[in-house]
Amino acid sequence: MKLLLERWQKYLLKEDEESHPSDYISFMSGDCSLLAGAVSELADLPMYGIFDEEGSMHHVFAYDKEADEAVDCRGRIPVADVMKNIRGENKTYREVSSEEIEETFGTYSDEEWDYAEEAAAKII
Repeated sequence: MKLLLERWQKYLLKEDEESHPSDYISFMSGDCSLLAGAVSELADLPMYGIFDEEGSMHHVFAYDKEADEAVDCRGRIPVADVMKNIRGENKTYREVSSEEIEETFGTYSDEEWDYAEEAAAKII
């Protein structure tokens, strides 16, 4: 999704214009891994992925085990509620590595990372 939006940005902007990550990053649809990574790093929390019965990862969040809370674009929520509104059947969650997340969601630029850190600081 991110790649598609970036490509469209090239056509929509004039050649000398640059877009800000807030123009195309959506933590609620497709870029949850970016925000989870920033929250994880800032708060020293592990990252967890939500998987469907086929093993596809659909969402990433930081997990505060002490508080038993998930931290994502919705803020801090009880981990029992984290799978609400996430697609897939028979969903489960487990700790995931950065490599697993990159494989599924891709990587981000330094500017995109900075934007996510700003958003993460407001959540934590």
